[in-house]
Amino acid sequence: MASGLPVIVSSKGASSEHVQNQINGFIATTKEEFVESLSKLLIFEDFRKDMARQALEYARSLDLKKSYLDYLNALLEFSDTTPSFSPLPFENSLLFALLNGVKA
Repeated sequence: MASGLPVIVSSKGASSEHVQNQINGFIATTKEEFVESLSKLLIFEDFRKDMARQALEYARSLDLKKSYLDYLNALLEFSDTTPSFSPLPFENSLLFALLNGVKA
């Protein structure tokens, strides 16, 4: 999507969280739906171009820094309830430095 391409993703897993079915990509649950979705993209050029535009607009609207921080906070919350999981302190990580504009 960030490359300006519509996507075809499985309904299982996190890939479908950002896909608006038949707007910026397709969510498929069966092999037949994957084939049908790909066929639509190949046959209908105007539909494909509009979907590609929508995919890029959606990707650009995302706040990646916030998304990463939300994800890491969820990991840290998970670590509070799971003793076997012990990530490095986020403030000391390379990712934290990069997200805050510090050169690596």
